[in-house]
Amino acid sequence: MVGDREELPGIAWLVRGRERPQYRIPASLSGLLEQKGLSLDVLSPSDRRHALSMIHEARAGSTLAERTADLVRFLEDRKDYGVPS
Repeated sequence: MVGDREELPGIAWLVRGRERPQYRIPASLSGLLEQKGLSLDVLSPSDRRHALSMIHEARAGSTLAERTADLVRFLEDRKDYGVPS
């Protein structure tokens, strides 16, 4: 620690940052991805968190189905256009 002779040095605590929650892939999405040969691993961690949180937040069954279908379509398009994983 470095401090002025006249002053007591300041004290600081280093704390570990809050870890982001790990979202689990719903079984219905996992099965669909496996069936189509797709993976969420091609997404960045933040994109993956965002996609899974949008699915987890869906309240109505129709909204859940729509968001799941949109994610699968996005991953299929990505694969079809040869976006590297």
